Amino acid sequence: MILKVKILIFLTLIIYNFGVYRSSFYEINISEEAAERAAKHIERIKRGEKRLFKFFLKKEYFTEEEINSYIYYRMKERTPSEIKEVRIFFGTNGVLAGFSKIDLTDSTIKNLPEFFKGEFPVAFEGKILSEEGKIKLKINKLMISNVLVSPLLVNQLTDFFSKGRRDNYKSINEWFDLPYGIKRVLIKDKKLIVFY
Repeated sequence: MILKVKILIFLTLIIYNFGVYRSSFYEINISEEAAERAAKHIERIKRGEKRLFKFFLKKEYFTEEEINSYIYYRMKERTPSEIKEVRIFFGTNGVLAGFSKIDLTDSTIKNLPEFFKGEFPVAFEGKILSEEGKIKLKINKLMISNVLVSPLLVNQLTDFFSKGRRDNYKSINEWFDLPYGIKRVLIKDKKLIVFY
């Protein structure tokens, strides 16, 4: 009985946390001006790759508004057509959370079972791990259509479906190289800090 109560409290806290992120979904300001500020940060990072004295790392600070605006206004062409909307939230102690609407109704994913077709919300919470020019997202909590799902299951499904889509596929569990000479990325004080 005590174990059931603990599990119920744990699940309630997880659902509450995702509810906070989800209720904030439409409260984030998105603007062309914020997307432009993010683009300027990225341009400075790109130029920094060519500087002579790289032993002193420089930093660029991105806000949630800048990241979400950049995704909305500047990355539409590069975002898979199945992803309809994305919002990113910076928490405390390096926590990153996100909320997205996925629509697989007319998906081009090979061998997609019928029960995956349709529109559904996806929310996650995790931590960014970054070191020596590499980055990885460690997902701690994941909800699909308001149902708590094991991140391991999603990793396996992502691996399965992505392999049929791209030849240069990398698993979501692998480390990815950071572009433009970026050495490290971290989240602190509700900002994304990029060291380059």
